[in-house]
Amino acid sequence: GKVRVYEAATGTLLRTLEEAADWVRAVALGDGLLAAGGSDTKVRIYEAATFRLLRTLEEAQSSVFSVALHGGLLAAGCCDGKVRVYEAATGTLLRTLEEAADWVRAVALGDGLLAAGGSDTKVRIYEAATFRLLRTLEEAQSSVFSVALHGGLLAAGCCDGKVRVYE
Repeated sequence: GKVRVYEAATGTLLRTLEEAADWVRAVALGDGLLAAGGSDTKVRIYEAATFRLLRTLEEAQSSVFSVALHGGLLAAGCCDGKVRVYEAATGTLLRTLEEAADWVRAVALGDGLLAAGGSDTKVRIYEAATFRLLRTLEEAQSSVFSVALHGGLLAAGCCDGKVRVYE
């Protein structure tokens, strides 16, 4: 139930955040914020400079497996098959994306897109501004455990031991 924050250059432990009641499964840094989600079904948002807890988001009904922060948005992927998208600065729930058939294990924000992958072996790509589903990638043969967006590329890491990269 702890998040440890280190200075990247030196490895010095800066702070231990202990608000979570159970496993912390995901953390993200961005937009001056730190987000942490886990088995207690909550997402906590901290001010990155001071580590002050700003708010706790409690909409999820199951474990939070992934979080992403970018461009003023916070995305949280959950075991209930949903991705909840919030305005990062206020914690306002903007949309719940419900296309996944099983656990959402990975989310990423970047390049104007939101990507989500999980146990149903699919990666869904949404337009971040409108939350419109643009496409569903179905090449994976096993659960998708990680996704990343950068520079026009999408990478997806899967349980079949492969990383698939898309333009």
